[in-house]
Amino acid sequence: MFIARWIIDVRFGRKDDFIKRIQQWYEEVGEKVGLTKNHLRVNTGSIGAMESRFEFDHSVESLEALQTMWDMMVKLDSHTKFGLDLEPLIVPGSSHWEIFRTVDL
Repeated sequence: MFIARWIIDVRFGRKDDFIKRIQQWYEEVGEKVGLTKNHLRVNTGSIGAMESRFEFDHSVESLEALQTMWDMMVKLDSHTKFGLDLEPLIVPGSSHWEIFRTVDL
C-alpha cells in the first residue's frame, strides 16, 4: 500500500476560492479516475503549520494503480482546465508530490 501526497500552498486570501475549485475538480475529475473519498484525506495547516498549506493524501494499492490514475487524468479536458484555473490561486513552485510506502506494525 502507498500514500500519494500532493502538497500545495495557496496564495494569501485565496483559500476559500481554492477549496471551491478543488471540490469542483473532485466531482469533474477525481471521481472519474477512481479517486474515492474513502481513500482520500485533505488536510490544511492549522497550528504549527502554514495555514496556506494543503495536503491531499490518497491511498493506492500499487504504484501501477497510481500511474494509471495519473494517465487517466491527463486525458481529461476538465483536468487541463483545472490546472489553468488553479494557477492564480497557488504559490508558484509549491506544488509537488511525495509518495510513501505504508508499513504494518
